[in-house]
Amino acid sequence: MRFFLCKAIVASLLSLVWLSMASMPASSQTDGTQPTQSAKAKKKSNSDASINERINRGTVSIVTSDRDMETVNDLARALNEEGAMRVVPILGESAVANVRDILYLRGVDAGILNADVLPYLRISGEMPASQRRIRYVTKLYDKTVFLVVAPSIAGTADLVGKKIAITGETTESGVTAKTVTSLTKLDAELVVATTPKAVEGLLQGDLAGFVAVERDATSLLRFIPEGSGLKIVSLPISPELTEIYNSRHVDAIEAPSLLPAEGVDTLTVPALLSVFDWKAGGTRYAAVASFVGKLISRTTDVASFEDGRAWREMSPDTDIAGWQRFDAARDSIAKTAEARALVPRPVVRAEAAVVASVSAVASDANAESASATVVPKADLLRLVAGRRQPLIDDTQQGGGIVTEIVTTGLAAEGASGVRLTWSADRNAELEGLAEGRLYDVGLAWPSTDCDNVSDLSEQSAMLCDQFLFSEPILQVLTVLFARGDSGFTFSDDESIAGKSVCLPEGADEAELNRGGRGWLKRQTVTLVRAPTLDACFRMVAARDADAVMASEIEGRATLVASGLAAEIEMLERPMATESLTAVVAKSHPAAEAVVGRINAALARVKANGGYYTLVDKYLVALWGAAPATR
Repeated sequence: MRFFLCKAIVASLLSLVWLSMASMPASSQTDGTQPTQSAKAKKKSNSDASINERINRGTVSIVTSDRDMETVNDLARALNEEGAMRVVPILGESAVANVRDILYLRGVDAGILNADVLPYLRISGEMPASQRRIRYVTKLYDKTVFLVVAPSIAGTADLVGKKIAITGETTESGVTAKTVTSLTKLDAELVVATTPKAVEGLLQGDLAGFVAVERDATSLLRFIPEGSGLKIVSLPISPELTEIYNSRHVDAIEAPSLLPAEGVDTLTVPALLSVFDWKAGGTRYAAVASFVGKLISRTTDVASFEDGRAWREMSPDTDIAGWQRFDAARDSIAKTAEARALVPRPVVRAEAAVVASVSAVASDANAESASATVVPKADLLRLVAGRRQPLIDDTQQGGGIVTEIVTTGLAAEGASGVRLTWSADRNAELEGLAEGRLYDVGLAWPSTDCDNVSDLSEQSAMLCDQFLFSEPILQVLTVLFARGDSGFTFSDDESIAGKSVCLPEGADEAELNRGGRGWLKRQTVTLVRAPTLDACFRMVAARDADAVMASEIEGRATLVASGLAAEIEMLERPMATESLTAVVAKSHPAAEAVVGRINAALARVKANGGYYTLVDKYLVALWGAAPATR
């Protein structure tokens, strides 16, 4: 019996040993018969681990709304450094959901939160951990609270007992509306509706108003038709709101069709870069503290202002009531405060109004009085620009080279009022230009050979038929970009046969047919579309397309920003020269006069030398180019 018992125990032990060996990773198993395979596996494992460690070193993820995504991209472009720091944007779901994600979603370190979200959560009693574990790093910028109402509403007193729309229960507008109505005891019913539906509801009398939280009033213009009677009314600061909100006067010129001549007073809420309160020694503290330190240090460098609007408006030294500062941020801010105080801050302008008011200045003697003059609405020149970075670029202080040339010329001509709206939808721009409904001038569209109709794309033909073109604002080379190892040189037009060419959505393909080429008509090339120019370059890098067609300036700038300059090169032989112009709808009641104003402005800025100074400034900033020839 003892023998069998011992034997059973030995057998059990052997089974346990076998099972433990079987559960080991394959790379750890060695039986002496396959040393080469094990060594290879170990080497591969070490290599993978090395790549994994290098790629993830210093990674910080930031959750944000789609409206603040460009801010995170601006931070990433300025701070990313391979093997040292990587800022990863994450698209969030709503203002409250972003707080939840910072608290609980694995891998999320930070987020952009409006300053009223913690007070809102205190009032609602939701997520009490947010008060203890969410900290802020810096104020990024202010957002303005706009109360848009029906024609019959004179002010907030008329909203009692009526319906006010918000975009969602936990969105930015929902949080702000609930916080304001709760603190001010405004008895109104909040209902959820998209902005277009809210506008429709106001026009039909189903709603009395809606709340929008935006960087500036002009962003509302794309939803509200001119002449609708809808308007923005004052939402003044009150003692109950001063701990959370600030006051701002919105001038009429920001959105003349929505604002009275005297403007309105309303509320602003700070947008904050916020983080989970990692403690020193914790698993994520080192990476987040390093990110915070680099960001705060960057605010002492005037060059940071060229990295986007968020950098120009960022104010680390501003304290936010009701919020606690992240420890690492407080230490970095204290160390750099003196150096930051020596940096001249740029003038902060509304995103959609790079030039809010260009006053007529005839001489130094009357400059002061002219700048104080109230501009009549009739004198306002409304520009709309579709982003073509860096040619038309709202992340740059001057708005990009094309924008600054036009606005500088208009200022030199004594233009009394200029408003610039940024647009992400080129078709909507053209609709807004028709009959001068929303805009007077569109920037910047390629000039078109309207005499050769057979070469025109549908968009080019429509421009020829319905719009007047200004004199060229800027001429750029249209070129091709391809992988350096592709063997494609574009030595002549025949060499492109069989190639696929990528263009971003909205870009005109007319150049592929112009000059008798007919590459698309005859199917000599295959046209591939991607959402952005950057996406086109990534398709070429992945060999999903053979080439990208773009202007030299846009292409080279995008290559540098994308980090693909080592893989993709500009082909030496240009395709054409593109003239960028301003367009005015022929149906505009003063079409000829408006085009004349733009042409006079261009002539003035060239005559006084400002044109060439601007070209030099932008090209040198882009890649150290030699000064432009006169």
